[in-house]
This record gives sequence, C-alpha cells and structure tokens, in this order.
Amino acid sequence: MHIRRCPRSQCGRPFQVNRYGLGMADSGAVAYVECPHCRLRMQGDGRSVFLTHPLSADEEAEYDKAHPRPAA
Repeated sequence: MHIRRCPRSQCGRPFQVNRYGLGMADSGAVAYVECPHCRLRMQGDGRSVFLTHPLSADEEAEYDKAHPRPAA
C-alpha cells in the first residue's frame, strides 16, 4: 500500500494508491492517478493502472500526525 498526499492546495488530503503494472512496453497511453477526494488527475505512466481509495478517518489522522502538511 502506498499513501500519497494530493498536491492541490485546496485539498491536500492523503489517499491510498494501488499500482498494477501491465507488463508491456509503453504504448504511449497516459494513465492517471486521481485523488478520491477532489478528483484532481495526475499523470502516471502508461504501463500501469492506478486504483485510489480514501483512507479511513483514523488512518488519515494517523498519517497527518506522522506526515504534517507542508506550510503553504
């Protein structure tokens, strides 16, 4: 499980990212990682599928405690 923080200043919430490699050469396709909170789409690589999930309230609080948001 990989946790990523949304780079959008209005959101900034952490979420889980699961990456599944397709095991084939880059076809030139663009894959996206989408924040499950604000729906911001970030470019991934074309050889993977990304599934994202919000964290539970407890998981999000624990993550924020261990990884405070950067100052604006």
